[in-house]
Amino acid sequence: MPKLLGHILAPAAPAPVIEAERTASPRFTAGDAALPSASFDAFYRDTWRFVWRSLGRLGAPQWAMEDLFQEVFLVVHRRLPDYEPPSENADLAARVWVFRILRFVLRSHRRGSHRKGAPFHSDAIDLDAVPGATETPHVIAERSERVQLLYDLLDTLDSEKREIFVLVELEGLTARDAASALALNERTARTRLNAARADFKKAFERHRARDEWRLK
Repeated sequence: MPKLLGHILAPAAPAPVIEAERTASPRFTAGDAALPSASFDAFYRDTWRFVWRSLGRLGAPQWAMEDLFQEVFLVVHRRLPDYEPPSENADLAARVWVFRILRFVLRSHRRGSHRKGAPFHSDAIDLDAVPGATETPHVIAERSERVQLLYDLLDTLDSEKREIFVLVELEGLTARDAASALALNERTARTRLNAARADFKKAFERHRARDEWRLK
C-alpha cells in the first residue's frame, strides 16, 4: 500500500514550501463562548491542519468545510478543560482525541445533508496540495491531478473504511491508535483496514485500466 500511495502522490518536483504554512490558519470564532484560553490557543495551533485535512479527506464538501471546522473547535473549546493529555506522545493523543470529535461532527452533518438532499462529496482543497510560490504551472497541474485522483479513490470507500484508511495510510497512525480514535477493538480495526486497502487497490486498478484503454 505505501508503494501504491507513493505512485499516486509522488511529487513531480522536490516538495515546495506550502504557501498555506506562511499564512494564518483558518480563523476560529468563539461566538458567544468565553474567549479562548492559552491552552486552547496552543491546542488549536497544534491540530488545526490535521482537522482541516481530515475533514476534506473524509469527504466533507468545500461548501461545508468552514462551518464544520468551526463546529469541531467549538466542541474542543467546551471540552478542553476536561482533557488531560498524557505525559508521553501528547501530539498523537491530541490528534486521536480531536478526531473523535471531528468524526461525530462530520457524521451528524452528513446525516443532516442527506435529509435535506444536499450534495456531500469530496471537493475540498487539501492543504498538502496548496502550491508553493516557486512551483511551475506544470508541477501545480500534476499535483492537482494526483490529489484529485486520491479523493476520487477515497470516494469509493464507505465511511467506516475511509476513516481508518485516512488515519493509517495518510496520517500515519498505527492500527492500534486508529482503533482508539474510532472506538474499535484492535482486531476489528485491522480487519476493516485490510478491507479498505483491498477496496482502494481495486479502485486504483479500475482507474488505471480505464486510462490504458483511453490511450489505445
